[in-house]
Amino acid sequence: MQILNPLYDVVFKYLMEDNKVAKLLLSALIGQEILELIFLPQEFLADFDFDTAKKRQEENPTIQFSSGLTVYRIDFSAKIRTETGEEKIIIIEVQKSKLTSDMIRFRTYLGSQYAKKEYFYWVTSRNTGRRYKAGLPIYAIFFLGYGLEEYAGVPVIEIDNCVKDKRNGEIIGEKGHFIPALFHKGIVVNIPYLKERYQSDLEKILSIFDQNNRSEDFHILNVKEEDFPEKYRPIIRRLQAAAQEKTLRNKMIAEDDYLTEMNEYEEEINELEKKLVSIEEEKQKLQIEKEAQKILAEQERQKAEKLEQEKVQTIRLMIEMGIPLQTIQEKLNINEEFLRKNNLIH
Repeated sequence: MQILNPLYDVVFKYLMEDNKVAKLLLSALIGQEILELIFLPQEFLADFDFDTAKKRQEENPTIQFSSGLTVYRIDFSAKIRTETGEEKIIIIEVQKSKLTSDMIRFRTYLGSQYAKKEYFYWVTSRNTGRRYKAGLPIYAIFFLGYGLEEYAGVPVIEIDNCVKDKRNGEIIGEKGHFIPALFHKGIVVNIPYLKERYQSDLEKILSIFDQNNRSEDFHILNVKEEDFPEKYRPIIRRLQAAAQEKTLRNKMIAEDDYLTEMNEYEEEINELEKKLVSIEEEKQKLQIEKEAQKILAEQERQKAEKLEQEKVQTIRLMIEMGIPLQTIQEKLNINEEFLRKNNLIH
């Protein structure tokens, strides 16, 4: 079966816009049943036509736009059922990147999510009855196309909150609203380390991102439907349907062009930074040499001054001993000007 490569932003977005498919994939990732899933309004464009994107931004000034391409971050409001049977609302934030330079973007976006007023809700204290606003828990999911070398061989990394009593190390678990609102859980899908021999249902599902399944056309992945658990086959069928969408294929070509430009730009920036470092090092070297020359010149001046003082003392001693000035001048190779300068004659 041939499917479109979901590592591409436009394909990933197409995949996640199907509520049933998104619910299946996200449930498998967070390990909890998702009862309801709402696709939240997006603030970022993935248009590759500058004029069209700019026009859309003018129609809606809240949309953030950068020339050429902006990458989708997909957010969901999810009602989940926890292991204890409790139902609660969380925000699931999904970000995907092929570029190593996107860490700043990830942090910036997370910060903006924590600040959103609509992600707060009223709660009532059980003890005092006081009402106050608490933040909805945020679950961050990152799909990384470049991989984390520090976790080589680990295809899926889970970050979980561990709440402990500092005195004795006892795990006491999350309670109330404070900790869930300020310390988020997360999943990192380390895409380059997704390999064959997938060990779990989750890894089998995530094999749709395994770039080892690419054909000569990087837009297409070859997968076997029977390798996927029946429950999760709607995911690959959605990607199979995407392969018939000509508009998506055109946008993938545009995305390739953009990423090529971005990689070239990053290389130019890296080269420029190296040159700047080299220039700075050369400047520091010249400054050190200049300072060294100053120190050396001062040492020479002090040495000459000391020698002159010693010579003056010697002349005074010779004069006191009654040695004629002419003899002193000849022996010490000094002239009359030197004698006058040092008040040895009048």
